[in-house]
Amino acid sequence: MRSSLLRFSNTGTGKNTAVYLLAGQALLMGIFYGSFDITAHSMFLSIFDEKMMARAYILSGITGLMLLLLYSKLSDTIRFSRLALANLLFISIVTLLLWILLIFNPAGWAVFLVFIMMGPLNILVIPTFAGTSERMMQKTSGLPLSHKTDTGIILGILTAGFSFPFLISAGIELKHFLLLSFLAVLSALFLQIYAGRKFLFDHDLVQRSDGDSKQRKSVFINPAGDRYISMITVFIILSVITSFFIQYSFLAVTRIQYPAAEDMAHFLGLFTGFMMIFTLILTFPVFPYLIRNFRLRATISIPPLIIAGLTTAVLVTGFMTGTSNAASGITLFFILLALSRFFSGSFRESMESPSASILLRARGRNPEITPDPVMKGVLFGTGIILSGLILTGLGIPFFIKLIHFPLVLVIITLIWVIIAFRLYSKYSKIIRKSSEPAGSKEITTERGDDYMIPGNRIMAEMEFAGDFINLITGDISILQKNHNQWYIEKILDHAEIRKEINLLPALKKIRSDSDIPRETRMRASGIIQDLELLASGLRQNGGKLRAMIILAGERIPPVSEVLKLIRESDDDLKVIALGIIRKFRMNELLPEVCGCLLNSGIEVHAENVLKSFRGDADQALRRFYLVSSENPVMSRTILRVLGKNCSSENAEFLFSLLRTGTRSTRETALRSLTSCNFTINTDEKDILLRLISDVTGIITWNLSAGITIARIGSRILNDAMIEENRRWTTFLFNLLSVAYGEKPVNVIRENMERGTLQSLSHALEIIGILCDEQVQARLSVLFGRTPVRRKLRALFRFYPGEIPEYENIASTVINRDYNLLGVWVRACMIRNIPKITGNEMAESLVALLFSPELILRQETAKLLARSGSEFYRQASDRIPEEMKRTIESIIDGSVKECELQYNKVIFIKSLLNRLPEENLLSLAAELRYTDLLLPENLPVESGYILWECDSRINECRGRIFYDNILRGLSLKEDDTFCYILPLSVLTEYLKRYPEHSREIFTYLDERRNQ
Repeated sequence: MRSSLLRFSNTGTGKNTAVYLLAGQALLMGIFYGSFDITAHSMFLSIFDEKMMARAYILSGITGLMLLLLYSKLSDTIRFSRLALANLLFISIVTLLLWILLIFNPAGWAVFLVFIMMGPLNILVIPTFAGTSERMMQKTSGLPLSHKTDTGIILGILTAGFSFPFLISAGIELKHFLLLSFLAVLSALFLQIYAGRKFLFDHDLVQRSDGDSKQRKSVFINPAGDRYISMITVFIILSVITSFFIQYSFLAVTRIQYPAAEDMAHFLGLFTGFMMIFTLILTFPVFPYLIRNFRLRATISIPPLIIAGLTTAVLVTGFMTGTSNAASGITLFFILLALSRFFSGSFRESMESPSASILLRARGRNPEITPDPVMKGVLFGTGIILSGLILTGLGIPFFIKLIHFPLVLVIITLIWVIIAFRLYSKYSKIIRKSSEPAGSKEITTERGDDYMIPGNRIMAEMEFAGDFINLITGDISILQKNHNQWYIEKILDHAEIRKEINLLPALKKIRSDSDIPRETRMRASGIIQDLELLASGLRQNGGKLRAMIILAGERIPPVSEVLKLIRESDDDLKVIALGIIRKFRMNELLPEVCGCLLNSGIEVHAENVLKSFRGDADQALRRFYLVSSENPVMSRTILRVLGKNCSSENAEFLFSLLRTGTRSTRETALRSLTSCNFTINTDEKDILLRLISDVTGIITWNLSAGITIARIGSRILNDAMIEENRRWTTFLFNLLSVAYGEKPVNVIRENMERGTLQSLSHALEIIGILCDEQVQARLSVLFGRTPVRRKLRALFRFYPGEIPEYENIASTVINRDYNLLGVWVRACMIRNIPKITGNEMAESLVALLFSPELILRQETAKLLARSGSEFYRQASDRIPEEMKRTIESIIDGSVKECELQYNKVIFIKSLLNRLPEENLLSLAAELRYTDLLLPENLPVESGYILWECDSRINECRGRIFYDNILRGLSLKEDDTFCYILPLSVLTEYLKRYPEHSREIFTYLDERRNQ
């Protein structure tokens, strides 16, 4: 595979296509809905009265439910891409037939049929459109598309509404507007065909696990089993009933005001258009403002309160003026009803629906959880049927008039208000309950299968090294799970070459395993015979072979003898001693085992022995940490081992490190602490709150610096600052997990990453409910969806500061504390400084020539070369001779760009684009450059990865070699060079950053399959 030297992430062309397709389909669906709705109501009320409309609601709802049930049954057997096309085709054909029916027989029964089919066809659109949206979001890696679709539907209805006055004025008959609906849904069908070909085939089959699928499908199916879900169900149904009650009363009065179908369509078109404009206003400025400043309680209670107020006003007006006074009373009555309908229609899509979506998120960690599309249609259809039944029942008694309907509606809205407040109370209780500690837990030390790639040779060697102590002490259970052929071969090679008799149990297991190839089992059988023969004659021998016999035996050896072995200079003897300590549980030698962590050759074996002792090794590890804390790699290893045992002593020790130590130490300690469900006391809570506040302040500074850095115009520098923020944000979330519980904080994070208004609102609600006042406002501002400058203005109230000046940003970044800002962003900043200006900057940069970080020394030398030699001469006498030669070779231009660590980081980033550059610095430092590949350039052992690069076309070709034989090059020109990475370096890197295993092994597996 060929890799670009400077390859970065995809530009997102496919994502833009998905957005345009979905938005276009939403617009067409809105046009279909709007034109069909206005046409059906106008024609129906010009022939029938409102009582017949109530009966039609019942038939329409029943028809819709039947079609939805049929759709649900078919969805279990037919793939979505085909079912979606069939569904839209069915809607198109029915719409076309209804239009033809009105042309040839515009009788009352035909109009009645059109009205009945209005609801079912609109309901059928819901699952198709929701399914398309979901699959496109999968294709675009979770790109939030819901606001695009909602806006598209609203704009489509708005377009259809405003088209009625113009087209009617142009002489278009009302029945022909069904043709507009047909053309809209037919166009949506063509877009669905295109979307199916471009996006959906890969997602036709269900991608979710069975449990996740059941969770989504059962959200509203059995509400009786969950009181909270029952309340949401009642809340939604009451919303639908209220909406249809208001619509019924409004249309009944509208029928009196506009008896002619064309006049009514003219009025309803304008009314609907302006209602959709108001809906857009509520959707974008108003709802985000309310949810940001007054939270969910306001957005779920304001609609029923306003509707209840308007309904009360309608009721009072009707009873005070009566309906017989056409000059004043009926006009005011009509205005108030219209206003009620105006608000009711706007609230449903702009506030009620997103609020219900936020409420539902409290029932699962999955930020995508929403009601199943079919069930949304079922709830809507149920609401229509109930509305029709109530309205029909009220219309039967002769003494009940139109003026009495608002009285019933007042009762319904009051119930709706009560349910809204109780629902929010239940929502808050669920969130608080989720933060209750589940108690301390112990993390398993067994290896998971997350990074298992069958046939990966490097992984097999790493796993063998990690399992070696287990294997030589008789624990062969790992062989039941690992049939990687290279892993088996590594066992055989080691046993054969090193004459490791303690691998006999593993070899016998391999010999008896029928799943292993016959040739391998035969080889294992031969090695077993040799080792058993060797073992039978070693009883009186000394040295390494005698140590093997001790390990293979059952008698506990003297401590002094094991102590002598572990202090030998031979690493093989040390490893055998570690095996003896593990096998016979020699706790008194644990300090010696900790000392072996300093030996890179046996470090992994010592770590595994310490893990096997679990809590018994904790005290020795904590003491050893105090004497070796200056070694960052060693500190990371010790803290990782301590994090495997969540004892109270370990948790308290890890917690104490959050206030001291380097940034990497605090990050490692916090990651371990997060996994332990550590229960904090009041004093520790105060410490955490101060840390949370401090980290929020650090992120605030980074955001302000990022604004100035963006003016420099370097994408790499800007991305480096974004990565810094991402790293600090991860640290902040881990602090919140310790303070408030891992589960709710994970929900916050997942919803923040989802990026939709509903998911962000749910995250802020959790923050508002759980977090203490000391940090609540700061976090709400930090995580809120507002422009960065506005966000900073709010944050500067808590952290007084200002956006750094452009002229000072370079010095500010370079001189910032290393525990607050990483090395990579400094290197990027130095790379983007044209030349040194002023003595203050010169002093800061000259000091970097003595930095322990190679990349900073190199980039400073490059900057000195751009700025003149006088700055370097001022410090050259103080620089060590070897370092001086390297710096001078950079200044005089003899070092090529591709030799610099900066460019090596960029290169590795192009291969492993999910890994942060800060963590690639150590790997880049070991990446060897050569423009002439010779045997002496190759590593001594363990193999290597070779990239042959052509700078003319900015491309590299990578290959993996597992031996140390020089291979022929495919690039021979002057503009070519090679990068070499020893596999031993990669192995050490993976020990240091095991969280990057998936990305690296995936890349290696791709190279293996080339």
